[in-house]
Amino acid sequence: MSRTSSDTDFPRRVLVADDDDEFRCAVADLIELDGWCVCQASDGRQALDCARELRPDVLLIDHRMPGLTGVEVVRKLRAERILVPVVMVSAAHDLDDLADAAGIPCRLLKPFSFDELGGVLRRAVRGRC
Repeated sequence: MSRTSSDTDFPRRVLVADDDDEFRCAVADLIELDGWCVCQASDGRQALDCARELRPDVLLIDHRMPGLTGVEVVRKLRAERILVPVVMVSAAHDLDDLADAAGIPCRLLKPFSFDELGGVLRRAVRGRC
């Protein structure tokens, strides 16, 4: 993910929520190298608690996680008026249907490139997915 000079004016806090430890840590490490402050959650309940406490500038969340699904986390946050931009990630073929049903316009189908990830995170923060 390469930054441009226009990237310096956008928020940099991201919560990465995925139950696949290897994937989550790799994504977090790469996002940190791109200048983001990263927090991690390994299940849906932890993601909900972290989002409540951290109030991230963007939430990168897998759909299929133990405890709560990504969609359930997003719905609970919205019910509490925590309106963080969300990027839904999943290897599920029905990702578009899941994201559409939850009103999540930003999504990435696994596997994806880290350039794609950087672009969608910036667009999500700016509300341009």
